Order: sequence, then C-alpha cells, then structure tokens
Amino acid sequence: MFGFFKKVFYKVDKKPSGFLQKCSDYNTITFIEKLLQDVAKWKIISIILVFIACFFAINNKQSSNSIMNYGKDFIAVIEIDSVIQTDKHRTKVLEKLSENKNLKGVFLKINSPGGTITGSEILYNEIKKLSKIVPVYSLIYDVGASGGYMVALGSTKIFAHQTSITGSIGVLMQTLEAQELAKKIGARFRTYRSATYKAQPDSFEEPSEEIQKYMETAIKESHKFFENLVSVERKIPLSQISDVANGKIFMGNEAVSLKLIDDVSNEESVKQELLKHVGQKLDFKDISLKEDDKESFFSELIDEIIKKNKDTSSKVQVLAIMK
Repeated sequence: MFGFFKKVFYKVDKKPSGFLQKCSDYNTITFIEKLLQDVAKWKIISIILVFIACFFAINNKQSSNSIMNYGKDFIAVIEIDSVIQTDKHRTKVLEKLSENKNLKGVFLKINSPGGTITGSEILYNEIKKLSKIVPVYSLIYDVGASGGYMVALGSTKIFAHQTSITGSIGVLMQTLEAQELAKKIGARFRTYRSATYKAQPDSFEEPSEEIQKYMETAIKESHKFFENLVSVERKIPLSQISDVANGKIFMGNEAVSLKLIDDVSNEESVKQELLKHVGQKLDFKDISLKEDDKESFFSELIDEIIKKNKDTSSKVQVLAIMK
C-alpha cells in the first residue's frame, strides 16, 4: 500500500507539495515503508533461524541414536543411572538396538540404587534379550544394588569396582500412617470398601493383623521372585541364597566370593575383555536411553500435576531399592 502511495507521489511531483506535507508528510510515509521492509526482512531472518534451530534439534535428537543405523559393526555403550522405573522410550530404544545387525556387543554402565520392582524386572528382561544376541558386559560404578543389581543379572558378565556397592537383594513396601496426626488436627477419614482387602493398606486406618499378614505375603512373593532370579543367573543354589538375598550390601572382593559378580575391574579393562570376547577391534558407540525432546513449560507442568495425582492416589508402591 505504501509502495502505491510512493509511486503516486513521484508521479505527481518529486518534491512533495504543501498539500502532501500537510496531509501526512511524504518523509513519514517513506520512513514507515522502510520500517515495514525492515520488519519483513527480520521476519524472514527469524523464520530461517527457526528452521535452522529445528534442523539442529532434530539432528541432535537423532545423533545420540543415529548409531542405530550405523553402517559397520560396533559395540553399544548404555548407561543405567538413577532410580529405575518403567520407561516406554527406553524400551523402544533397546528394542531397536536388538534388531541392529551391526551390533556385536554391549557395555552396560550401571549406577543405580534400584527402583520399582516392575520397572527393574522389565529392564532386566530387555538386557537379558540383548545378552541372548550379543555379549553384554556390565560394570557397576558407585552403586548397583537391589533393582540396579537385578538389571545387571541380565548381563553375560558382571563386574564392579572394589568400592562399588552391590547386593541389597530384597523388596520393601512403605506406607504412611497418619491416623495420630489426623486425631491431633481433629480430622476423621472414613473409607467404605466393597471387600476387606480393597485399597489396603490405608494411611488413615490402623492395619488389622489380617491386613498385615496379607501385605507381608505380597512382599515375600516379590522377594521370592528376586531370589529365584539371583539363583538362576548367578548359579547359586536356593539352599544358599539366604546368605546373599538378605538385604545386605557387599563390596568388591566379597561380592566376587559370594558369586554376585564375576570380578573386580574398571572401565578400560572390561572394554578390553569384551573386545577379546567379540574377537575383533570395534568402535564403542554411546546409545542414549533418555528422551531428548524438550517439552514446553505447560506440558511439563501438566505432566507434573498428573504425576503428583498418580502418586497420591496409589498409596503403595513395591520397591526394589537400596535402603
């Protein structure tokens, strides 16, 4: 539009008349037109920059796992750290990795005190699946206890540093008893159930002897599963399993003597032993199990609210975690 006015002004007179000066000023119109052109130019630059940022973001997302389509044989380096929970993204990555024909081995770095027993079991099964395809060598760093140790059981061989904490083989369930607190603040909570065992234990009710036995039975069943896993994977007779599956933690040489790990070692030595097992010199490539996508503030906020509600509604969670 301003371009049209500019052409008209030039056509009428190259020097603006007094009438035009009174109306809006030719110079002002020219200035606004130039300003709009500059804005348009910066809009284009901004769009280009956004495309470039998106391109690099996509590349960065793919770069950690681009090795999935690596054109030559390699050994994957996978890190398991922090508390273990169920993770759909992790499962997808490990599934895709197991299908890679160029994968010749896995170096598993473990630094975890455990987590939920279900999350630990799922990850154990995923590592076990890999170990049936290629050799998987695990190295425990600061701690590989409880659920973290359960994951290591899926490996071909388990190593640890001399000062690494292993063991803590056991299961626990924690509940909050708030009935006394409720009495002090004058609050009463009533729960109406269709059956005795529904939504038990209840934080606002004193558990009966029947409920306590029921919860102990559930814990023992989970513990028995863990014991059997250790017995099978580490070839320890069930008659001797109580010596190691009693919640105790072990370090280095003691863990070796109890057959919980194969040897005390370090990263470089384990990598060299894995290469020897594979029988060829290969590259070690990092595979990230963590999702790289950056969620928006509102998305993160909503997820956090949902998570809090979920944690509140499920009063009990069975854990295989070091305590």
